[in-house]
Amino acid sequence: MFPAVVIDLGSQVAPNEAAWVLEACNAAIVSGTCELDTSASEPGRALAIVRWENEARRSVRIEVGLRAEERADWSVREMEFSGRDPARERWRSIGLVLATLVGEVEAARGQRPEQGSAAAVGSGAQPAGGSGPPAATAASKAAASKTAASETAASETAASARTETRPAARPPASAEPAAPARDELAGARTSPVPSRRFLAPELPVIRPTTFVAAGVLAGSGADLDPLRWGGGVRGGWISPAGWVLSAAGDYSRSTLRQGALEAEWLRLAAGAGYRHWWSKRWSFELGVELGARALSVVPKAAGSIQSTAWSPQAALHGEIWWQALASAGAWLGLSASSIGRETHLVGLDGEPEAEVPWAESHGMFGIWWAP
Repeated sequence: MFPAVVIDLGSQVAPNEAAWVLEACNAAIVSGTCELDTSASEPGRALAIVRWENEARRSVRIEVGLRAEERADWSVREMEFSGRDPARERWRSIGLVLATLVGEVEAARGQRPEQGSAAAVGSGAQPAGGSGPPAATAASKAAASKTAASETAASETAASARTETRPAARPPASAEPAAPARDELAGARTSPVPSRRFLAPELPVIRPTTFVAAGVLAGSGADLDPLRWGGGVRGGWISPAGWVLSAAGDYSRSTLRQGALEAEWLRLAAGAGYRHWWSKRWSFELGVELGARALSVVPKAAGSIQSTAWSPQAALHGEIWWQALASAGAWLGLSASSIGRETHLVGLDGEPEAEVPWAESHGMFGIWWAP
């Protein structure tokens, strides 16, 4: 397909960055395709030049020129990004602006000949000595009315065309440079092009569909004192409606009786829950889990033997999630679990040394990442 716009991104642009620009531009362009100047097989009807104005890539200048036999029409846009905007969304915004500028320049050029025709009709010469015949006057008014209607229709068509979406094209696999695409337009830029500077709108936060989380754990131990400490991991999938399927594992330990006895907890569980976003970056989750708990007792005396017992366990959990970046953030969770009965920890002499209550609780704090 004939390229609508050939894009010059300059040097030091990664393949995935070029792919993001092409994906967004091809999704918004009205007709034709968006191609890179290094792979375009033929010149496009427009040329786009993209240049970052600083190394931090916070400000970018976009120039779009429309080819013509007599002269080229240029439009310039300068965009400012926030430091929190992900790189992928910055490049996608550039692609969308490219397609929009091409549509604006083409719409403006399409209206100029029609405006000239309207002026010619409205300023037609009158015969000397008086006004022309009524029939000629009526014809002039009808032609002017028809031209105005054509301008309105063309404007509405251009506005609606910019909102039409098309399937995204794959980025070109070849990186071999073709004939320079900007030579024909370079000579047409004989005067400075006015530019418009504006702040790019804050980009939407993309909600994750999968996640992996890790954090530190603190929970109730035997006799609720002292606390047990450890760590845990979680992973899962989030549906677009907010339903969550997850799996979790954690390990913790506690020292009792001034170091004479040590208890270890190992928990494995899987469950389901529901995630609700109450703001753009904050959400909370409620869920249930089923799994197993292994409780180990290690008496710290000569000749002592470690004893481990596995028990089925059910748990309820509530979590608060903060999305700091496009695919990462922090989370805080609280879980309450039970095996349905109390557990007595027995020392070396066979006597109960401590008691683990039937209901346990623990809190976790950590970070999460969306692959």
